[in-house]
Amino acid sequence: VYDVYRKKWRHSLCAVLISVVMLLTYYLSFWCAVRAVAGGASPLAVISAMPVIDGLSSLPVSVAGVGGREKLFQVLLGRETGMGTGTAVAASLAGFLCQLAWAPLGGWFFLKKDKRPA
Repeated sequence: VYDVYRKKWRHSLCAVLISVVMLLTYYLSFWCAVRAVAGGASPLAVISAMPVIDGLSSLPVSVAGVGGREKLFQVLLGRETGMGTGTAVAASLAGFLCQLAWAPLGGWFFLKKDKRPA
C-alpha cells in the first residue's frame, strides 16, 4: 500500500489539501452560526475547538451527537471566549441545522446517476 503512496504522491497530496479545505469549510460554517446568533468568538477559537467537539460528539451516546455537542460548545467556547450558555447552545444548534440542511443536497449529488465510469 505504501508503494502506491510513494508512486502517486501528487494524488495523496491533492487529497490531503482537499481534506483540509473541506474541514476548514465545515468548521467555519459553525463560526458563521456563532456570528448569526450574536456570539463573539473568533474564527480561530472555533477552528481550534471544533476538532475536539467533533471527535467527542461522534461517540455513539446520542443521535447525531445532539446534546453532547451543545455541552461541549458551552464548555470549550464559553471558557475560551466568554460566550454565554444560551448563545453557545444556539450557535451549536444553528451550525448543526446548517449541516442538516445541506445534507440532502449532497445526498442527491451522490446518488445522481453519472454516465462516467467509476
